[in-house]
Amino acid sequence: MDRKAMNEAIRFLEKENKKFTKIHYFVVTDADRIARPDDIAEAFTLEQSIESL
Repeated sequence: MDRKAMNEAIRFLEKENKKFTKIHYFVVTDADRIARPDDIAEAFTLEQSIESL
């Protein structure tokens, strides 16, 4: 995925979840910030990635 801020958020989740405190929520205030409306596959892949962390 070629989205700098989203990649940084994923790296942050990966790094922080290796510590003692786990992150339980990833809040997005506007759904179109996660994925473009015409790319549902990207949204699903991203959701799976975040949930696996």
